Amino acid sequence: MIGSIFLFNLILFLSSLSITLILVLLILGMVILYNKLFKKPIINLNLKTKKEWTKERHYKGEDASDPNQGFNEVHTYFNIIWNFELILRNSSRVKAYHVKLLQLNDYKFLELPKRINNEILVMESGKKIIIPFAFNKTYRVQRRDKDKFFTTYPKGYNKLMILIEFKNNENKTFYRRYFFNKDFTENSPISKSELDHWDYI
Repeated sequence: MIGSIFLFNLILFLSSLSITLILVLLILGMVILYNKLFKKPIINLNLKTKKEWTKERHYKGEDASDPNQGFNEVHTYFNIIWNFELILRNSSRVKAYHVKLLQLNDYKFLELPKRINNEILVMESGKKIIIPFAFNKTYRVQRRDKDKFFTTYPKGYNKLMILIEFKNNENKTFYRRYFFNKDFTENSPISKSELDHWDYI
């Protein structure tokens, strides 16, 4: 009788222990999966609105192929530079790693006017970095139209985007896309084929 009770209690204990171990392993697996796939930093870009865009125009010379054109019809080259600042911010409660900024290959006019490392190795929660940028483009225009390009924002401003690449602590890569015309950053899953159209700034 005593032996049967002991055996029953042992089986009950082992069953409880097995169930507990299974639950612990299940919870541990869920935590690891959550950290790897879902727990991620949230990196945002925003224009520093307190500082307006500044612009400068540099005359580069006349087009030598226009020798017989009238004064106002001659094509001239102007290099126009718009300067501005972006605020890069980690808006989440977790660290971001290897933060990089990219621009489209077909629209590569963004430059870092100062020597700033494009790769930010660790970005703490709540941290923000102010990054000076320049939009730099040379225009070939007729002399009479030169002022049409010297606008508050660059021509093609509505198409201007930046792709933010970063990793979580499990080395999983995420992407977010910043739209200049909306001053807004959103999640942007991106395929490898589409990523080929982007390059690091």
